[in-house]
Amino acid sequence: MTYTEYGNPRRRQVPPPLVVVAGWALPGLGYLLLGETARGLVTGVTIIALFILGLLLAGIRVIDVPGYDRLGGEVRVDTQGRRMESFTRDPSYSVGTWSVASRGLFAEIANKPWYVPQLLIGPICLVASKLSLEAARAGVPMGHARLSEIGTLYTAVAGMLNLLIIIDAAHRAAGNEVVGESAAVAANEGRA
Repeated sequence: MTYTEYGNPRRRQVPPPLVVVAGWALPGLGYLLLGETARGLVTGVTIIALFILGLLLAGIRVIDVPGYDRLGGEVRVDTQGRRMESFTRDPSYSVGTWSVASRGLFAEIANKPWYVPQLLIGPICLVASKLSLEAARAGVPMGHARLSEIGTLYTAVAGMLNLLIIIDAAHRAAGNEVVGESAAVAANEGRA
């Protein structure tokens, strides 16, 4: 007999897609929706603390947003596909150009791959992205020291951990359990 056959009286029935969206919106919220308060609080606080620690180590400019240059200007490409870093500062480039979103988006993301796991932390990263762009436009330079690399790593790892938490919470919401937990519960009830 498995753990799911006995049922978990504390677990709420929540659709897995809702758990996924909630887990992305706020780390640990997926577990909280399922009624696993301790697990949700521990994972949520840990992931948010890791992300904030990365920001504190390297500064807000550790969030390097694709589609924007180091000065906070929107990256544009010309008709031959060449990047034009200074588009927003020199309006004479407006003929024959288009936004990086219409062409070269994947190339721009490939230049800044750490932003994808950072984005997995949820809206917290979107707020940090906006603050990073504002800091860039105010003239705050990006860090180039090892501490900046460590801060980038911390923020990216926080996003990857949140992805694992989202997957686990959705798995639990779908009615599946971790094998180790089912055996432990069955053994505690004397039915192993």
